Amino acid sequence: MNLSISQINKTGKKIRHSLRDDNVIQPEHIEKLQAYRISHQNSLKITFDYLVKRSKYHHKGSLSVYRLKRIDTILRKIERYKTMAMSTMQDIAGCRTIVASETQIYKIVDDFNNNPDFEIIGFDDYILSPRDTGYSCYHLIVRPINEVRTVEIQIRTRSQHFWATLVEITDVLFKLKLKEGADHPELYSFHKLLSKGKDNLTFDDKTEIVKIDRKYDIITKLTSVFKSNYIISIKRWIEGLDGKDNKYLIMELDKDLSPNFHFYTHFIEAERAYFNKFELEEPNMVLIHITQPDFEKIGLAYSNYVLTSHPSVRVYLDILQRLILDLKRQNKFYETMDLIDYHTKLVNDIFVSFKSELATITKLIDECQTGEENILKTQHLDLIRDWRKNMLDRFDYLEKSNNEFFSELGSIRDIRPRRNLKKKIIDFFNDEY
Repeated sequence: MNLSISQINKTGKKIRHSLRDDNVIQPEHIEKLQAYRISHQNSLKITFDYLVKRSKYHHKGSLSVYRLKRIDTILRKIERYKTMAMSTMQDIAGCRTIVASETQIYKIVDDFNNNPDFEIIGFDDYILSPRDTGYSCYHLIVRPINEVRTVEIQIRTRSQHFWATLVEITDVLFKLKLKEGADHPELYSFHKLLSKGKDNLTFDDKTEIVKIDRKYDIITKLTSVFKSNYIISIKRWIEGLDGKDNKYLIMELDKDLSPNFHFYTHFIEAERAYFNKFELEEPNMVLIHITQPDFEKIGLAYSNYVLTSHPSVRVYLDILQRLILDLKRQNKFYETMDLIDYHTKLVNDIFVSFKSELATITKLIDECQTGEENILKTQHLDLIRDWRKNMLDRFDYLEKSNNEFFSELGSIRDIRPRRNLKKKIIDFFNDEY
């Protein structure tokens, strides 16, 4: 279905009116929207191929993915921007690359600026001028020469990417749309403060972050979801692979926030499956192109769909530990002991989770090796072993960090406890050391 600019904009207006009047969109309008989405495929592929090439040149460990904007997200954007013509929506086709440094980001931008095969339509440098939310990234809008559709490129460092995905995970956990401007002052403040980077936080910043987390149990909810998904995710990933020549992947979250993976060989096949799922009202999903089905890399790029780990847990623990040390240096013993108790419970829950899942994974590996019947295929043993190694590395990091924290906590000698707290503090240190 070839749509003219006029037809595209008329479809957008009709969808907006339907959303405003009765929230019922005619199937023919959704079909036209889907046709418009698919028409971006060629521009997207050309842009992505060049982006991968230049990203790998500047950083071998870069990770690049592409996707067409989710239908439900397009609908919300049409509703949110009351006068926007649908043909001017420049981010329906999107590529993302994750690199190591901001220097590499600007080198990739220069590559596109100096390539005559691309027209630069626009850009937003949210690194130089971050959004009020704390969002930081470089957005580049390009159009391949001889193509009609534009493509949005997002170029991020890992830390910028992790911050952005944490916002999206928070939206999933709390059923919000912070990413799209939903109003929740405290969670908004939590993410904005985190965007400053843990080394740039003031005492008041750290206090506020911990206060908000304790009120909403953000980190506890995260670790609980991660724990429930460890084994489920790897089993479903392996089941989904099924020996195909996999080029496209639909990831969706079920009602329990556990991921499902559906692999496809061809773009049209994958888009048809995506559209069918959307019609069945399964909007919490994304269809992406993959160069190879690498579980760890996909988990990094789309941690808001895989939901098995996120660096924010480490970052938060580090912030909490620094705040405890600050309080203890200030001889604020009530506050110090309160946060030590909170920290101890949080860390113990994480360690228990790790040990439980490691034991389960080890049992699955043993069953594969001994030939006992289970859903895992022997040829996937390497993948399962890599997953166990990844979990062991994360466990070791947290254990080392925790030991270093308590060592530093015990090395502060200028303790002047109030009389009614002296015994409690002495007992605490005797128990710990």
